Amino acid sequence: VTGSGTTAVTAAAQTALTGGDDATTTTTGTNETEVATLTVSGTATAAGNLSVVLTNPAKTVSVAVANGDTAIQVAAKIVAALGTVTGYTVTDNLDGTITFTSTNVNTSVPDLTATVSNS
Repeated sequence: VTGSGTTAVTAAAQTALTGGDDATTTTTGTNETEVATLTVSGTATAAGNLSVVLTNPAKTVSVAVANGDTAIQVAAKIVAALGTVTGYTVTDNLDGTITFTSTNVNTSVPDLTATVSNS
């Protein structure tokens, strides 16, 4: 997460995440889920707020970021702000990444899109 002024993220960091491969039943019969990962990187250079917008399911949260927050801290704040996400388990991997895992096995679900931007 980089930025200047009153913002915590630059335009380069405003990216969208689309859910991973569609879940299927493998030839071994293993239950598969859809998994997508959101990665936060760098250190915030200014305080500000991030807007995290999910589609499929629809959910929007605002996340306060402090000057000097690390990627690990920002990821933790995003997970805390998101709380429960219908149809997904949200995991803070404690390394600046957030994993979204579908709760429905062997089922293709609509792609999850997460967009992070300045709010």
